[in-house]
Amino acid sequence: MSEEEIAAELQTQGVTAVKRFTKKKDDGTIMKLNTYLFTFALSSIPKSLKAGYFNIGVEVYVPNPLRCFKCQQFGHGAKFCRNNTACSRCGGAHEGSECTNTIKCANCNGEHLASSKSCPRYERETKIQKIKHTNNISYFEAKTLVPAPNISTVKYSAAVSSPALVAKPTMSSTSCQTSISWVDEQRILDDHTQFAPSLPNISTSASQTDIISPEPSVE
Repeated sequence: MSEEEIAAELQTQGVTAVKRFTKKKDDGTIMKLNTYLFTFALSSIPKSLKAGYFNIGVEVYVPNPLRCFKCQQFGHGAKFCRNNTACSRCGGAHEGSECTNTIKCANCNGEHLASSKSCPRYERETKIQKIKHTNNISYFEAKTLVPAPNISTVKYSAAVSSPALVAKPTMSSTSCQTSISWVDEQRILDDHTQFAPSLPNISTSASQTDIISPEPSVE
């Protein structure tokens, strides 16, 4: 059955649209998966759908964070971007297609690409998306529940030459002082991303790992 036919058959159960996921194989061909994205005109998502003699389990779909290919920031696509161009490789004011500069994230100044899933900004956006879709709230409401990571970069040479820092150094712990004593650059990452105890545990369907299309997180 086509996606339109499935949507028509399940209309009485609140289904308004159906999209079948696909996956690109190693040889470049596209394979259809037995995973579908259903859109419901309901106040809450049902636990299952009845299709013929079968009950099909339903889980909340959590899309990946949307990152702009132009400015590298999250929350919008390049089509609607009004920011200046930023390189996805070094964060400079140019496109990253042919960039060979030292890798530096445009969002957190970390030593990784702007597309890295280990970026603190990406990790925060992922948590925001989970809260948004699991609790059926707006993006801005979910965003207030996940504090932004506090990221700063301190040059060691600048620190030792600063009279204020030399006269009154600030050290968080002995172990931290030891680990940065012989490096040229200190990066402090303070990511307070603990949820409130009242929030429910959130999990994402494992089937999303193999999903290639559609790609709601990237434009």
